Amino acid sequence: MTMKGGGETVLLLADARDRAAWARAEARRDGLRGSSLDRGGRRRVLLRDTGEMETLFPRLADPEDAAGRGVRHVFATQQRFFLSHFGVGEIRSFSPLSGGLAAFFGEVAPGIGIAAEEETPPVPAPKTGAGDGVWVAVHDAATPATKTSEVIARACAEEGRHAAVWETGVLRARVLLEEDDDAFVSPSGAGTALRERIERRLDEEGIGTVLGLDLNWFLDATLFLDHPGIERVASLWFDDVKAWCQASYNTCFPGAAARLPAAIRHPKVLHCCYGRGQMEEMRLLGFENVKLSFLAAPAEYLRRRELPSSDPEVRGKAAFIGNPGLNIAPPPGLVALLERGGDLDAVRALAREMALLFARSHFAALIAREPSIPALFAHALEVRAREPYVPAASIVRALGDRYPAALAALNASGEILNALLVVKMSNQFDRPALVHRLWRAGLLDVHSHPDAWRPYGIEARPDVPFHRLPEVYQRYLCHLNGSNACRDATANEKLFEIAACGRVSVNLASPDVLACYREGEIAAVSSLAEAEERVRGFLADPDAALAFGERARRRTAAEHLWNHRLRGILPPAHPSSPS
Repeated sequence: MTMKGGGETVLLLADARDRAAWARAEARRDGLRGSSLDRGGRRRVLLRDTGEMETLFPRLADPEDAAGRGVRHVFATQQRFFLSHFGVGEIRSFSPLSGGLAAFFGEVAPGIGIAAEEETPPVPAPKTGAGDGVWVAVHDAATPATKTSEVIARACAEEGRHAAVWETGVLRARVLLEEDDDAFVSPSGAGTALRERIERRLDEEGIGTVLGLDLNWFLDATLFLDHPGIERVASLWFDDVKAWCQASYNTCFPGAAARLPAAIRHPKVLHCCYGRGQMEEMRLLGFENVKLSFLAAPAEYLRRRELPSSDPEVRGKAAFIGNPGLNIAPPPGLVALLERGGDLDAVRALAREMALLFARSHFAALIAREPSIPALFAHALEVRAREPYVPAASIVRALGDRYPAALAALNASGEILNALLVVKMSNQFDRPALVHRLWRAGLLDVHSHPDAWRPYGIEARPDVPFHRLPEVYQRYLCHLNGSNACRDATANEKLFEIAACGRVSVNLASPDVLACYREGEIAAVSSLAEAEERVRGFLADPDAALAFGERARRRTAAEHLWNHRLRGILPPAHPSSPS
């Protein structure tokens, strides 16, 4: 008998190499997704390949293998995080589980248990043309990207495309731990073995399109761009370009960094940016096939139609879900400025001072060779002060004629992305300032990791697991939304999720936000004082707030679901093969 946990998500386990078992699991997944929940919406169902997981355990189960125990600890920690954040309350197996895998789930999910599914005839999947399959790539099931990958896979299915979410981290672990051969001891060997494994799966499942969140998780020229079956690689850029182009590149495919310049210009690759700033950065760096494609909401969020909580404490508050943005401690003067009631102009002036200090320190050696660099930064920050949402790349490009030697030095040194970060730092305290103003006024509950907000004098409530986001959105009448300055893109995912749940959000009035929603669907403000005034007004007039939210929900249903985005990203479907 199945022991159920407290979550609503059903986790299905099947071996993808057993096509009959996998087909049964897919059919059960589709059936369960159509069933209703007490709170509205569709049941969340996740499907995972036991074959990818079980091969880890012969090595990990060896008590004498210290390295194996270390990997097992990391893997178990990731899976606990995955199970809790997705609210897994039930696990069903369609393929026999090894003793090691059964013991592993008993360790990471002792209160859930595993039910074996009886063999039932699979429901035939809708026929699609060869190469119409979609791989939605995610690197680690414990990251927030997995939430969106699952949503995108469901939207692909609703658009008539077979879609699978493959976790490249698990694929790589399987290769490394199967045996002590070249694939284990050699990075190049591991990359080759991983490519071979993924290529076989691409061919078996008729994958013609690869979708992934941010380029470096999945792109490798020899794997996808030269593969005859892959028609398109769509990179959905959620993070800032600098984070991925300058990170320790691609743990899955060693040497991929050297192939990046060719890959970003390849005709198969489509770069989808959710903001004008990201798009301008890519153009500055020579990316081709760049498309502005805003983020979106899951269709299932539209079906949650709950009234806000009647709890008096919650009823008198708005909510903010998220961290402060840049992962740095606030400068000494910021909190004092916020406590004095300083508005955005003063906050941004302090941010520009900090940006110039960073620039003089970080670029000291370069400035010694080219003294005009500080003048370029000072001028760029003046422009950003006047026009806070002009993309940093556009500002720097426009100033190139005035400071040609400075721009040439930044380009030649490979520091151009760090130079753009300096300009974006002008807005680095916008989000903390908004949150602090409303929290200090007693109007806001902050949901995040408490340690992240404590330096700002803010006591946050616990972070919200992925599966509870729509519940928390609907619990409150009103939400504060704020973008991360590093990304230079203000229409973040929460903008669309809040709207899909029928709630009003208060946002800084940026062009990206106003390109998606009109005033009257969301509240667009230009100062901290105005943000406080609007939140007070919504809390005092729930009917007006709910009317805003309903208009936002209708706009989302018509224009801003992941289904809408995919229609502009996926290549046309091929004709179905004859019966």
